[in-house]
Amino acid sequence: MNKEKLIDHLSKEIETLTNNTLTYRVRAAFTIWIGPFVLLGALIIATKGNIEFQTESGTFWIAVIIAAVSYYGLGVAAAIVEEQAWDQCEDWRRAIVAVSLRDDLKAEELNDLISFGNASKKIRGAYYKLFGLILIAFSAIAVIATHIRKC
Repeated sequence: MNKEKLIDHLSKEIETLTNNTLTYRVRAAFTIWIGPFVLLGALIIATKGNIEFQTESGTFWIAVIIAAVSYYGLGVAAAIVEEQAWDQCEDWRRAIVAVSLRDDLKAEELNDLISFGNASKKIRGAYYKLFGLILIAFSAIAVIATHIRKC
């Protein structure tokens, strides 16, 4: 086993996963957190600020609650995805330390240190939940938008 090549490879895996996680975070932040404000701004500009919400409808308040809960859920799901990524990076860091310090490291031990285990299933499940919540939040915001009227 060539220690230097393995350490270099694991270091690049950590760098790649970190970059992917940060890219995902930026895309999600723009779409999820800024998108509704852009929509609201466009509505205000289109109506020249003369809008009001029809808040007397129960449907409006149910949609507001669903949107709020969905946005909270988006934060939780995103945290789960990131946590899995950071846990995997930490496993790879431990593998780097083990490779650096031990000459008697067996292939089976090394495989246990660097394998994904169930992380890919957990991340996939978190992404399913995340995108499901995006659809729910989008639908709730669409319902809220139907309760806007021009003054």
